[in-house]
Amino acid sequence: MPQSAPEITEFAGHTGFHSFDPSHPTYPLQLDACVDWNADTGATSHMTPHRHWLRNHVPRRAPIKLADNNIVYSAGEGTVVFNPIVNGTQVRPVEFSRVLHVPDLRNNLLSVLFLTRQKGFTVTINATKMSFERPTGSPLFAASISDSNAAFLDGQTVPIAEYASAATTLPLDIDLWHRRLAHHHLAGVRTLLDKKLVTGMILDSKSAPDPMLRTSQSRKSRY
Repeated sequence: MPQSAPEITEFAGHTGFHSFDPSHPTYPLQLDACVDWNADTGATSHMTPHRHWLRNHVPRRAPIKLADNNIVYSAGEGTVVFNPIVNGTQVRPVEFSRVLHVPDLRNNLLSVLFLTRQKGFTVTINATKMSFERPTGSPLFAASISDSNAAFLDGQTVPIAEYASAATTLPLDIDLWHRRLAHHHLAGVRTLLDKKLVTGMILDSKSAPDPMLRTSQSRKSRY
């Protein structure tokens, strides 16, 4: 007797997938994943592939149907802190709740319908901007609409690493970030720093990486 297909509880709008213990805070960084938030009317929940953005993380495995009918699974759920920019000015940070950690996604999806149905937001849309506001008060955050009709939030996500760096007494050098990022390879760590792909990731020491670390990673890359 054939097994029945899993019940689909979430939808990921128009995004596709990529396939890689993802619940741990030091889950390897998804360097090929987008860092912007797509305000999506097709997504039923907020979703991100970036584990290092999630606070208050708890395990949660939920099936998610993608636009191409593939099914992927979440690894957990948590909250994400975002620093919005509204009309060119940084405003008070917001925290998105019930954000699913979906390692196989390459995009960050902000569910517009979840905000309107579950959180009481009013969304105003014109030709260039999508504005998110509560019944009383000014917009809490906004998204710019591109020429391809995709809306991306204005501002930056605050990763967990920013808080970790503020509390450390160790020099913030390449070796320390390598250890914090689950021993991610040095070239990837340098890419994060050089291209400023992660908010709050800074160096206060330019000491060279441990020679043993370079040798070890060189050997690993051959296998």
